[in-house]
Amino acid sequence: MRLKEAADTGVTYMDRVLAVVRNKENKPKSLKKWIVYFYYRQRLRRQVHQAILQSLVQKGAMKVEESKDQLIPWKKYLDIDQAREFVVQKIGAELLEPGTVEKSTATLCLLLEKTNLLKSYYEEKQLKEKLKEIKEQEQESIIWVKEVCKAINEIEAAIMASFGGAVT
Repeated sequence: MRLKEAADTGVTYMDRVLAVVRNKENKPKSLKKWIVYFYYRQRLRRQVHQAILQSLVQKGAMKVEESKDQLIPWKKYLDIDQAREFVVQKIGAELLEPGTVEKSTATLCLLLEKTNLLKSYYEEKQLKEKLKEIKEQEQESIIWVKEVCKAINEIEAAIMASFGGAVT
């Protein structure tokens, strides 16, 4: 896997990941190897995770609750129900009603399907049928679906390999 464009995006967490990939690009890695690389670098993962949380707080999708006790300081990140409700409605509107499905929505649904989270919000059978339709389309503009599915499978394989196949 090689970077097509190595310029910073202006998004803190993406730029952090791109910086790591740019610095290690002399030896190309598959997506699976990058996942394993980041998996074993806890400090780097924590930095990216914190940058993602800060981005969500800045966008108003999450809020931070901090301790008042100075002996044991802590931060708790809470999602805001309106953000979750917006995503749930968007998925329902795009997948369960006639019309086009945005790439970002379909990608999110594929990830949620893989983690079994779709069934907690919708009629699972209807959504799975729609996702199957999207996966089977042969249009050139839908090639990204196959790439997303391949990436999800590689992520799952990398996680399994990291745990020695012990996780199901």
